Amino acid sequence: MVTISPWCFLSLNRLKTLSEKYDLMIDIKPVDIFSIFKNYGTKVLKERPLAIQKNRINELKRWGNHLKIKFNIVPKFHPVNPEISSKIIIAAYLYLQNTEKAFALVKKLCEAVWINELNVSDIETVKNIAIEL
Repeated sequence: MVTISPWCFLSLNRLKTLSEKYDLMIDIKPVDIFSIFKNYGTKVLKERPLAIQKNRINELKRWGNHLKIKFNIVPKFHPVNPEISSKIIIAAYLYLQNTEKAFALVKKLCEAVWINELNVSDIETVKNIAIEL
């Protein structure tokens, strides 16, 4: 899971549905997306060619419409470092030993970025989101 990924955000409801339908337990494991990009030579968003960036925006619009999910295609705080939000997900999962609550936290953090225009690289913001659960 990567809280700043639009694809993570767009997949959460479908993932939850699959989990419930097939009685599957989903382990919540954040990944260091920037490290993965670096290891595979993938450019970060702002370094990609303009045509690729525009295609990404169009693809997000199409998927949002297809899934009937309204969200900010270009959120105010994106991209930001997802390290703090990833650490709180790991801590919550280990502390709570509760997949449901960890999943709910991931959903809230993703919504913070993609719906509520919040900065998940800000510790106070992340703390407030975690406290709500």
